[in-house]
Amino acid sequence: MFVKMVPGWLPLCILILPCFTNLSHSSQCTPKTLPARKLFYHNSQQENVTILVSSQVESRLIGSVFRIFANEVLGYNVSLVIQPTNVTMLGRDTQFRQLSSCGNALCDDYNSTPDADMAPAAMLTLDMWLPPSYHVDTWGLLDGGQLGPAVRFGWFMPKRTESQFPPLMDHWKILTDKHMAKTFHPTKDQIALIQPLLKTPDNRFYCS
Repeated sequence: MFVKMVPGWLPLCILILPCFTNLSHSSQCTPKTLPARKLFYHNSQQENVTILVSSQVESRLIGSVFRIFANEVLGYNVSLVIQPTNVTMLGRDTQFRQLSSCGNALCDDYNSTPDADMAPAAMLTLDMWLPPSYHVDTWGLLDGGQLGPAVRFGWFMPKRTESQFPPLMDHWKILTDKHMAKTFHPTKDQIALIQPLLKTPDNRFYCS
């Protein structure tokens, strides 16, 4: 099973951030008594609900907020499964594999897979990026639907760049032409200005 979500929750998550700064010694956000524990069973084995998140801050934030809600309001024990840093948000097959008990996308090896009766590494994800028209019909997964505003990838440029180049130059396909793409290649001075801004204070790339 999986549920997808887009970053439309981010404003809500930011509003809940003060909760993290006021955690008590029992690691609760609410001072109230927690609800009775609800147990989740998979093939007669008790399991904690697991949420797949990426190593990106916004993904872990969304997962953490939902974990608090599930624990302190719904009564479920929930844990996060953080993906390695080399797994991107667009690596759908890698994420699908972690959410499924199947050995391949068609699930035609389910009966012959030794781990088929075991719970998958993660049971749901809240921020998987999928195209609006994408329909999940593989890996034995269930798409729970859109939980927030849809997002899309786009190529945005300043107005001064738009006015400097003709309309042909404002489409991503020009980057497939090496000659045309050279137009956007930064100069040495521009590279010297950009490079120091690509890394965090601990010398790690922001987009790694």
